[in-house]
Amino acid sequence: MAAAKPHRLLWSPHPNHNQFLIGSTELRLFEWIPEDAEGKPHATPIAVNTDVNYMK
Repeated sequence: MAAAKPHRLLWSPHPNHNQFLIGSTELRLFEWIPEDAEGKPHATPIAVNTDVNYMK
């Protein structure tokens, strides 16, 4: 099994917001948390839309 490759958010068009979308066969909305209780950054999933085929 291959190890998961770490990803980093390098740029956001909305500097005052901490949410971002990732799209492929579905759209996923995430919230970026710069530091959690352990001092580690992470992204928390908020919502998923699987009806992307109808959004053309």
